[in-house]
Amino acid sequence: MTLEACPGILQTVKTPPSGLTSTDMWHGARLVRALLLLTAEYAREHTLSDTVLVGALGSAFGTAGAGAARANGHDPVAYEAVLAQHISRVFRAEFVGPTYH
Repeated sequence: MTLEACPGILQTVKTPPSGLTSTDMWHGARLVRALLLLTAEYAREHTLSDTVLVGALGSAFGTAGAGAARANGHDPVAYEAVLAQHISRVFRAEFVGPTYH
């Protein structure tokens, strides 16, 4: 799977953030695609509302972020701010794109 095979999921990053390689970014994009596909399938099977779906993913993201910050000794306030900024950036970028169902 390539990033081009996942329209609307992630834009190609020309220069990865410090400490990440293009391979890291590629694997991250694949993980996003897999999580979205699994989530959509589960939501359809259990007729979950958008509110439940987004709430569950937000809880999972917060749990993973808190665990990563704690395990790596990061400042929790600063790490929370980075996570919130990331979610906001992704939301804004995805909101202007086409919807894929």
